[in-house]
Amino acid sequence: MSDTLPIASVSQPLQLKDPLVGSRLGDYEVIEPIGEGGMGVVYRAVHPLIKKRVAIKVLKPGAATDVGHVKRLVAEAEAVNSIGHRHIIDIFGLGQLDDGRPYIVMELLDGEPLDVYLRRNPKLPLHEVLTLLVDIASPLAAAHAKGVIHRDLKPSNVFICREADGGQYLKLLDFGLAKKAMGIDGSSAQSSQHVVAGTPDYMAPEQARAMPVSARTDLYAFGSMAYEMLTGEVPYVGQTPMDVMMAHVSAPIPSVSALVPSVPPALDELVRRLMAKDAAERPASMADVRAELKVIISKLSPTGSYQRLEPTTDRTSSSTETPVVRGRVTEYAAPAKERPAVEPVVAARSKRPFVVLGAGLTLIALTGVLVAFREKAGSTTAPEPARPEVVGPVDVKPLDPVAPLEPVVPEAARPPEVVVAEEPLAAPGKQPPRKVPTAEQLEARVKRLRAELTRLTPVGEAPDADVDRLLGAYLLRSYAAETPALRSDLEKSLNSFERDMMGPLRARAKR
Repeated sequence: MSDTLPIASVSQPLQLKDPLVGSRLGDYEVIEPIGEGGMGVVYRAVHPLIKKRVAIKVLKPGAATDVGHVKRLVAEAEAVNSIGHRHIIDIFGLGQLDDGRPYIVMELLDGEPLDVYLRRNPKLPLHEVLTLLVDIASPLAAAHAKGVIHRDLKPSNVFICREADGGQYLKLLDFGLAKKAMGIDGSSAQSSQHVVAGTPDYMAPEQARAMPVSARTDLYAFGSMAYEMLTGEVPYVGQTPMDVMMAHVSAPIPSVSALVPSVPPALDELVRRLMAKDAAERPASMADVRAELKVIISKLSPTGSYQRLEPTTDRTSSSTETPVVRGRVTEYAAPAKERPAVEPVVAARSKRPFVVLGAGLTLIALTGVLVAFREKAGSTTAPEPARPEVVGPVDVKPLDPVAPLEPVVPEAARPPEVVVAEEPLAAPGKQPPRKVPTAEQLEARVKRLRAELTRLTPVGEAPDADVDRLLGAYLLRSYAAETPALRSDLEKSLNSFERDMMGPLRARAKR
């Protein structure tokens, strides 16, 4: 069993007086125990001089005599530092007590594990589920790129950290079971064929059979987590842990859409591939999975509902999808109806084209006379440098005696930009093109707005649901904004959002 997470906001004091409380471990003074697992105890500690807060995981006396447990603690510190990802908990110290028990010093996190969050919020909207999955996939992809296999991916090992300004981010925890991929195919043999490591609810078939594991073993656990987040249920249940493990090995792959019919088909199919019994049939890498999730996100409407790209067969039907609420999935609304095509406005035919044509021919004739006169005078007078003739906004076209004349839009219906377009262009460099923000900058902006929404919300009240929902949709759009056009559109949406939605909230907070 893996250790309880280093949580700053949850305290689980031990029954007896702990001799380590008040003692000094390295540079830190132990304050109190904040979590306990089968292998060790996690303490809150602080540096007495600079007041830096940390979490210290110490092996229990019984576990310290097990060489395997000691190696696991050291392997966790080594794996975390070999990856070096901002969404993986940082471990920056390793030491040993006077009685020989090892300990590690890591960052102290303030927040709650994902499993606790899911119990508090049993009905997550689709956009939030996808956001969490994309954020979890990022550190896992980085670990796999370094050849590290987690082997114990589950909601309790994903930590939702909260910042003082109301923002939040994820941290991946507990690499105590992590293995280095040593095989040519990226696989690694398990520690023993008689010992199965991991958590049954999320265990890949090859892991349950004590067979060699690979990065695709983590993909199976990721798919099991996705299934639970979408349906509110773990993929398999049984009377004993062995029953659950055998179900992962031989039972049919469960379908998300069987419990939640309104789930996007692409997401349903992705979860099924992630949970394939044969590791070779799963996606090639976690990076590929993250890319597929981003494609699904790109097909979401601004409200967070999934919109099919193909048109419906009956455009005149008045039927709509029935919202489904089951488990932790709220609903996915039907695609919005298409807007009717706008008929072009065509002005009645008038004599204006002939007037314009006559004026154009007259200008051409005058220009020819002027050119002939200058050529004739060229023998006695030095020619002046050619200057461009400035002609008004007259569109002169050759007359086709066969094709009908094009209709002309009346003056009143013409936008003012038509006149401005004919003006001379400004000198280059005076008005540099506007720089489109990057996807990372847009993501950071949305997160700042979310943090501001939390600050502007009165104590004891929940943030405005509509505003929070829009911010969730904007965050998804920032993940999928891979082209300048998409990023520019999102920037305009955020500008309007700040003016129309955040503006009133800011004004109310000042009163």
